[in-house]
Amino acid sequence: MDLSFCICGLGNPNGNYLFTRHNVGYMFVDYLRDKTIGTEWKNFSDKVEYSLCDIENKKICLIKPVEYMNNSGKSIKAFCSYFKLSYDKLIVVYDDVDIKLGSWKIKKKGSSGGHNGMKDIISEFGVEDIVRIRIGIGPKPQLLDLSKFVLSEFSIVEKKIIENVFIEVEKLVYIILNKGIDYAISRNNSL
Repeated sequence: MDLSFCICGLGNPNGNYLFTRHNVGYMFVDYLRDKTIGTEWKNFSDKVEYSLCDIENKKICLIKPVEYMNNSGKSIKAFCSYFKLSYDKLIVVYDDVDIKLGSWKIKKKGSSGGHNGMKDIISEFGVEDIVRIRIGIGPKPQLLDLSKFVLSEFSIVEKKIIENVFIEVEKLVYIILNKGIDYAISRNNSL
């Protein structure tokens, strides 16, 4: 399979977490699959689900690791290795509590910033040069425990905000495919 890019949404597979803030990466790739009329989700193994779609005349693979967030790296690496897709063709989408709701940030390398899913991916690939799009879910209420906050569901108002962010991040994906990551970074960080 000749793939141009692989867009990976991070989340937790258990149905209890389906619409929580921590699953915004899963939500985005589901949104993108629906918008592009991608294939039904298929199992690559019991560790990864994938869907193929065409964006801007390029074959794109959307993936969701179906392990818990902190163990995402190994399954993503196995998928990319099988399809001979190098890390520079991987875009990881996930939540960030330090970015306000309604905003996003893109970068092409760096540390995990404390996000355990990204930390595991960096560890498995052995490089920090992995493009990531962080979708804001913050700020966390001061007196609320971090894990309770990220595992809580969006309110109706917040869901509308996230839907609008997905529209903008979808445009960002199109820019990456057409003009490259550096151009996308220079023009599209929402902060």
